[in-house]
Amino acid sequence: MLYTNVFPIVLFRSTDEIGFQPVAAVGTGFTLGEGTFITCWHCVSVNLKEGEYYGIPYGAEMSLPNQVAVLGNIRQEPNRADLAVASIGIGTRNSLRVADRPAYWGRDVVALGFPHPENTVNPATGEPLIRTQSRALKGYVSTVGLHSTGGAREAKYYELGMPVPMWASGSPLFDAETLEVVGVLAGERTSQVGNSGEFTTGLALHLDVLRSVLNLAP
Repeated sequence: MLYTNVFPIVLFRSTDEIGFQPVAAVGTGFTLGEGTFITCWHCVSVNLKEGEYYGIPYGAEMSLPNQVAVLGNIRQEPNRADLAVASIGIGTRNSLRVADRPAYWGRDVVALGFPHPENTVNPATGEPLIRTQSRALKGYVSTVGLHSTGGAREAKYYELGMPVPMWASGSPLFDAETLEVVGVLAGERTSQVGNSGEFTTGLALHLDVLRSVLNLAP
């Protein structure tokens, strides 16, 4: 039931007619089950216009969500890494477990997220609709190093032998065996390797960085 804690993040605009209108999908995030919401800072750092807010759509049918939970008190990781914590007014039946130890070189990992949302319209109302599709990703930790994503400060990251598609940023990264959270997907890194061409790896913020932002949780 890990998927019940993972949500797409959407920029919404308040309206008099329907209460909320989706503007753009901005990434993925997850709740640990007690009102604490985690995502990447670059997903929720854009200055909002009047009447706009970040929220997560939810409901009985996620393809046509009819409720929105607002992300409140959004704060960046203390050392200004690309990680954020927010409060959320909904709970989940299950709590994700944060690992005691980080994943190591060669360890299999999996992630759940909402990459590549589709901008469309609600067939019943004609109003704008962002249709999301959850996806599972699987790979392994290739190494650990210092990197930066989203214009944030350098921090500790896992390099991954797996893709991190657009809007998957903020997805929880799990140890494939224990299903404990060991990091947070944040993007991809492309390097030139000699004459052999470009080499792309996924990036995920390390467990040590996740622990530092959890200290800000309510």
